[in-house]
Amino acid sequence: MSDVKKNCIDHSLEKRIWSNMRQSRQTDVLMVEMAGITYPDKNYAIRRTRNTKRVYDNLYVIEYVVSGVGYIESEGLRASVGAGDLYIIHRRTVHSYYADKQQPFCKKWLNVSGRFMNAMEEAFLDEAPFTVVRLGESAEKIIDSIHGLLEGAKEDSESLRGEVMRQLLELFLMIDSHKRALRTEMSPYEQICEYIEQNICNDLNVSVIASKFFISPSTLYRLFMSNAGVSPKEYIVGRKISLAKRMIGANDSTFNDIAASLGFYDSHHFFKTFRSVTGQSPTEYRKSLLEEEKQE
Repeated sequence: MSDVKKNCIDHSLEKRIWSNMRQSRQTDVLMVEMAGITYPDKNYAIRRTRNTKRVYDNLYVIEYVVSGVGYIESEGLRASVGAGDLYIIHRRTVHSYYADKQQPFCKKWLNVSGRFMNAMEEAFLDEAPFTVVRLGESAEKIIDSIHGLLEGAKEDSESLRGEVMRQLLELFLMIDSHKRALRTEMSPYEQICEYIEQNICNDLNVSVIASKFFISPSTLYRLFMSNAGVSPKEYIVGRKISLAKRMIGANDSTFNDIAASLGFYDSHHFFKTFRSVTGQSPTEYRKSLLEEEKQE
């Protein structure tokens, strides 16, 4: 995980719709702690650790990306998010999320806690530190509706919480329906690509992937050559280097950290692979990005 040392928010680029001054309690059914809109800011970064126990134990972050690109990192996993994506960062996770330097995201968000959310996580979400689904305008409408409820409320109330819960349940049912549809509609090739994306930070083994999907390595090879024009190994390396380029451009992570987070053996292996794919070393690539920023 990159070391985002502190929260970086330019509050002139944020609209705060709701802020609940009361601290959440374990007995709460639902509490909307904060809600708002974050506008594009290349320096935007949030990091949460176990140090703030109340936040760590209880908080769920629900965000819909309107435009641009952002990144989520938690417990060795990393994902990029873009327009149309809804992501939920689960409670009890050390995590960071931040904007892409070149295309900072704009997003609408809710910070929520309570026993209702715990139940939704158990019923509809996987055992992972965060969930990302591309739901598009359907999800945005629900977030907008909840924002409208909060903007129109004078104070926190049982009726407000009840209506927010109804809207959130609709959102979670939408997530569940989307995930089930994906499992049935995706081709074997798409399912394997999805598996690679979910495990891109690990040392992916072609033989292990083939056995997981009950096919031979030679069948896996033919599948990728016919769909992507490259071998499975080349595809995996390409995806790792693509993510590495974004990480180099998006934050100040060391090359050792990037190599480790993407499952390379060491920094030497990372440098060698990066140069073979891009024709540049990671150092040269970072320098070229800095020069481009100066020219803008």
